This record gives sequence, structure tokens and C-alpha cells, in this order.
Amino acid sequence: MTGDWPALEGLEDLHGHLTFFNRFLERFRREVPGERVWALMGVGCYVWREDEPPIPFPSHRITSLPRGDHVLHFECLDKPFSRYHLVYNAVAFDDETAIRALRDGQFDPLRTVILDRPWHFQPVASVPVSLTVQVLSRDPEEMLIRVQTPQAGFLVIGDVWYPGWQATVDGEPVPVLRAYIALRAVPLSPGEHTVHLSYRPLSFRLGLLLSFLTFFVLVMWALKPRLFLLLHRRRQE
Repeated sequence: MTGDWPALEGLEDLHGHLTFFNRFLERFRREVPGERVWALMGVGCYVWREDEPPIPFPSHRITSLPRGDHVLHFECLDKPFSRYHLVYNAVAFDDETAIRALRDGQFDPLRTVILDRPWHFQPVASVPVSLTVQVLSRDPEEMLIRVQTPQAGFLVIGDVWYPGWQATVDGEPVPVLRAYIALRAVPLSPGEHTVHLSYRPLSFRLGLLLSFLTFFVLVMWALKPRLFLLLHRRRQE
């Protein structure tokens, strides 16, 4: 989406409505040049209104929709950006430095990922596989991706980072790193991997614990008469 009007028009954002304020994403969209936001978040299609500045990428119109006093045009890029990138160089910057780098035309964010903390790989030999990223399944709070990478690097996903995102690679837990101040990156060793990401915030885990405790209390309450009778019989014996 372009501009600030999609929410006012009742349209869903490209990556879904956020039910919370994400300061990282707000700053990323506000201070990073638009073409880099599109490239890193994997824009393929967009909605555009004629009173907005023209989009600087070749695209073709799919349809137009009347919306009150305006007409909204649904268009798709001739060469859509990918939402998934394998990147083999990394730097660790604070958010101020990251913003300056992303605004620097000499910096290529598709070749070097900006992380919020240092991450070092153990030396591992490259393997003879082709670079491949295949999305097996995708839901708002869970996704499964098969990746082949000839060397150690990062799978960068053009979706919003937020505490509570968890990842496993081939069943082993790995961190979901904050990339480019607002997106996600998962470290990978060379070879073929299955990457599973799921959103499990602290509130979710606390809810599960509370549900378990409630279930336990209910079971004990239901069994209380039987336990009392069993103890009474043992005392009589």
C-alpha cells in the first residue's frame, strides 16, 4: 500500500493489520527510502490513488475500483520483489547507524544484512547445493520454508519482527534476529534445511500455563470424592 489512507479506506495492509504499535516498523517505513522498503519487504502488487506521486517501478494495471470520490488502481510490478533473501554478509548496527546505512545509496541491503547484534558463524566448508528458497506453507503466525544454501548465511524474511517470534532449523531452535531494524533474519549453516517460524508471545505461553493449571485444579476437584473414599478405606484397613 502507498500513503497513509489504506486504513482509512478500510483496506488491509500488504502484510496484514497490526493490532499493536510497532515502533521499529513505523520508523522503518518513515525514514528508509521507499524503494528499499519495497525491495526488502517483497512488494509485488500495490494499490495507488491518482493524487499520489507516481510509483518509480514499471508496473501494469490489473483493475480500478471506485472508492467514494476517488478511484483506486490495483497494479502489479513487472518485476516483483522477493520477500525472501539469502544474504551472506552481515553487520551489527544500532538503529541510528542502520537508518543512515539504509539511506546511503552506496550500501546494498540485498548483499549485506543489518542486524541488531553481532552474529558469528563457526567456520564451515561450503557444500555443492544450489541456492533455493521454497515456501511450503504460510499463515499469519506460522510458516514453513525449505532452504538450500551453499554457504553459511542468513534467510532474510520481509515480514515484521516482533518479540515472540520463534524459529527452528531442522527441528533445532535458533534465534529470530532483528534485521534492518524492523524485519526478520534466521541464521543458517550450509546445506539443505527446513525452517519453521511461529509466533508464540509471552502472553500465549502464560495462557497455556494458566489453562493447564485450571485443568489440573478441575481434575483434582472432580477426583476429590474418590480420593477421600480411597484414603478412608486405607485407614480402615
